[in-house]
Amino acid sequence: MTTSPAWASSEGVIMPKPSETDVQHATRFRRYVPAPFLRDKTGIEAQSVRITRHVTYRFRSEIADRMRVGNVFLGGDAAHLMTPSGAQGSCSAMRDAINLAWRLDLVLDGRASDSVLDTYGPERLAHVAPIIQASLMGWALAAETDPDKAAARDAFLCSGEGPLPSASSLTTGFLRDTPEGGLAPLAGSLSPQGRVRIGERSGLLDDLVGFGFQLVSRVPVAESLTPAHTSLLERLGVHVVVLGPDHVEDVDGTYRSFLDENGLVAYLSRPDFYLFGTAARAEDLPALIDALAAALTRTEPAAYSATQPPVPQPGAAFTRATVPAGEFTLHYAEAARAAPLGTIVSLPGSAGLEMSTAKDRLAERYRVVEINPPGWGDQTDVSRPMPQSEIGALLAEAIGHLVEGPFVLLATSMGGANALHMAARIPDRVQGIILEASMAPSRPEDRYPLPTGTPAIHPNKPWATPAYVAHQMANRMRMIQQTTPDLDATEAIAVVRERGIPVLGLLGTDDEVLKPSLEETFRTALPEGEFRLVPGGRHDLQNTTPEEFVDLVETFVTDPVRSATSNR
Repeated sequence: MTTSPAWASSEGVIMPKPSETDVQHATRFRRYVPAPFLRDKTGIEAQSVRITRHVTYRFRSEIADRMRVGNVFLGGDAAHLMTPSGAQGSCSAMRDAINLAWRLDLVLDGRASDSVLDTYGPERLAHVAPIIQASLMGWALAAETDPDKAAARDAFLCSGEGPLPSASSLTTGFLRDTPEGGLAPLAGSLSPQGRVRIGERSGLLDDLVGFGFQLVSRVPVAESLTPAHTSLLERLGVHVVVLGPDHVEDVDGTYRSFLDENGLVAYLSRPDFYLFGTAARAEDLPALIDALAAALTRTEPAAYSATQPPVPQPGAAFTRATVPAGEFTLHYAEAARAAPLGTIVSLPGSAGLEMSTAKDRLAERYRVVEINPPGWGDQTDVSRPMPQSEIGALLAEAIGHLVEGPFVLLATSMGGANALHMAARIPDRVQGIILEASMAPSRPEDRYPLPTGTPAIHPNKPWATPAYVAHQMANRMRMIQQTTPDLDATEAIAVVRERGIPVLGLLGTDDEVLKPSLEETFRTALPEGEFRLVPGGRHDLQNTTPEEFVDLVETFVTDPVRSATSNR
């Protein structure tokens, strides 16, 4: 056995002199373990610690297409996986459990029809999808390894301008709706929780009245309801809470403040604490209870049910096929008139291959080819992390098999970086680039906090039901696991600028993902480019404002692109 010479530590303790291996271990320890914290709490220095195991864990985020098949129900990790960021995995599982529990209780006891169980899946998937996306974004934010990007992130967060996440509301499911098919005011939001006093007992309302529906009112409920309404409330076990000194004392004014702020006389909450509906006047109470009775006994599938025949989607004129690129086989769709005026190559956002009203209209004058990157949309052909620069190269190879001559690139959202990297690979063939609500180039301050819940069905997108959106979100989860986003695309932009490729940036004024400040970022990165705000447009301009979108595309193709092409 050999020993190292002894040496004195700063505390005067005689210890073996560290070997070169010990120094390497200490360096790794300082990198992965908060050494000052350990020293302050235990007196152990980093050089006294040897790391025997260091594991890098990879987390998957996935979401099911549905949560019910007959009498089989999914919940928790079986239905949705997410990263530890946000600590919402177990919370979402508990929400699933309580959501399904009160439904099963009603149906098995004969107090509700089976349709109440049909709303479980769509309601939970619509609620958890943005939570998963937020978890992914939070994990990516915390795990940033680039020193410059991490410093920019830290400065932004320390500025106090970073938005706080809001409570996620339900946007579909067992909720009161309006005759037009939308949700009634406040339906799906969380009910208040405050301290009350009932007789000699005091505490939180939920603790005192127990599990179940709650009808909280500032006026005596029985005076406004018929015996049939009262009988229904009793049969359902609804806890009727009348606020007042002779009934339930609102100790901190929590409930009266809530009712006052929203102009209400009463609200009806579900056993999982979400509001079913509200009443603005005492005369509205019978209609509120009637709406509850209708929701319990509905026999026809609701508008959001996956069993309802889907509304036809755009893209009927497009044919689908595959094309090789590297070790992958990429899926694409194309449509064209007999003698097209030119070719537009479309790159989708994170949901993958998706047709649109705008593409249908463009295909009446141009050849339109939309090509799906590997691992995007329904594709499961990627088993390793893939940077968007590599995706751009693969798309450039694929388009070489599909298109002869020059073309215009049209890219959406996350596809923006793909388009820039693709153009940098084959700049002589790209006549122009249209970046629709593109995530590249963008800064953290250009992005809103992730939307909560599933957006209401847009009148221009009637096919985008909660089930459709949940499926898209499942695709996004899979894509985000494998694609390393490039929200700067600095190297690709440098090539685009050097080669003088015209670029048009488009952003809707009502975009729910990107802020108008994106224009400043765009003009800084691409000062020769053109940027337009589209009034009323959301993140999906191609469907929410298709007429304006097509006009802007055609103007760009026939003016800046032709001018630049003639000068190149």
